Amino acid sequence: MLNFSYHKIWNRLIGSKQIFSIQARALHAIIALGALFVAMLFFVNLLIGNFKVAIFLAIVIAFAPLVHYLSRVLLYHNAAVGLISFLVIGIFISSYFLKAGTKGPALFLLPVTYFILIGFVPRKIRTYFLLFHIILACTLIAWEYSNPSLELFNTFDRKTLFADILSTVAIGLVLTHVITTYIINTFNLEHESLLKASEKITEQNDQLQLLNNEKTKLLGIMSHDLRGSIGALQSLSDLMTEYPLSEEEKAEVVSKIQVQSRLSRSLLDNMLFWAKNQINGTKTMKKTLLLEPLIRELQSSNAILASNKNVLIHWKCDARISAYTDMDYLHLILRNLVQNAVKFTPSGGSVHILVAEETSRDIQIIIKDSGVGIDISHLNKIGGAGLESTLGTSGEKGTGLGLLLVYEYVELLGAKIECNSVIDMGTTFKITLPAKSNTEKVPEFTI
Repeated sequence: MLNFSYHKIWNRLIGSKQIFSIQARALHAIIALGALFVAMLFFVNLLIGNFKVAIFLAIVIAFAPLVHYLSRVLLYHNAAVGLISFLVIGIFISSYFLKAGTKGPALFLLPVTYFILIGFVPRKIRTYFLLFHIILACTLIAWEYSNPSLELFNTFDRKTLFADILSTVAIGLVLTHVITTYIINTFNLEHESLLKASEKITEQNDQLQLLNNEKTKLLGIMSHDLRGSIGALQSLSDLMTEYPLSEEEKAEVVSKIQVQSRLSRSLLDNMLFWAKNQINGTKTMKKTLLLEPLIRELQSSNAILASNKNVLIHWKCDARISAYTDMDYLHLILRNLVQNAVKFTPSGGSVHILVAEETSRDIQIIIKDSGVGIDISHLNKIGGAGLESTLGTSGEKGTGLGLLLVYEYVELLGAKIECNSVIDMGTTFKITLPAKSNTEKVPEFTI
């Protein structure tokens, strides 16, 4: 408790590093420690009977709160340094004339205080600050040298003089050590903090660079695939208008156009959804949602794509089952999973969409196909960084964006997703969502 109180008082004296610079905090520390040093000299001079110096030191101690107030509260750091310098020069001159001149401890005080204060003096006047100290010391020494008969410098007996010198030197060295150590430690801590911050910024920049590279790659892939998809639609439409086709051939071309247009729309929807979130940020609006209309829409919207591959889509969902989720995000997740299931299921296969209440609090949506399955090396990469796309069983292209969005938005919804796959037997995705809120009215699903 005492240790905590000490640190709390000390931090209040020097100020917070969030508000004050390291130089300002070091100045506040010097003011506090300097006042303590002067107080020690005050008591030493009382003990040796030098009451005139003791009175002057008492006046200096009285100025300490004012100096601290100037720097700590009013933020007049240069004014505080100027007042400190004035008081220090006063201590030096009084000690010189009242404590045996060059035979006393006064000359020791001058370089010590200069060493402590020079780092806080404004840079443009540091040279003048140095010259002033040199001229002051030389003037007093020369004056004493030219007046050797003055009794002013011989007022102490030998024992008292040596006691005064010893105490002043000892206290001065301790003060210099404490202040210098404090400043060095503070600068080291600040340096370490800046290094850590720099390392963190470098790491964040590297991550941002990777993300930007992924985005650049993603945009390149999406633009290439979208152009290819639109080019395929144009080729099919040109085929119908420029060449004589039988009714059977026209029906086949129209079917291909329908499939290609749905794939293009799906790709475009993913791109727009991703771009919107990149610009506006990912925000969810969760509601209690009946799932049966959503599952029915997924089956019907993918029916043409599936029938062209001779793949059957089966679904099962109780009309009363609902989930507490975001309608748009869940629709995008399930649409991508169903389209992927159809994409990797060969002719004659099937896709199952099942919805069931796992517990009273959770529901589970299962999308299972009888497709080619996912290799273990690719299975471990699902949901991770990077984009990988594999051709479907009928040569369907993709960007790899779909599954990337699925895993990102499942996490955003606070849901869980599992993937199990066996080569040549199929893949199963399981999504676990919170069930409906009993206090909220259940809305119908709409596209």
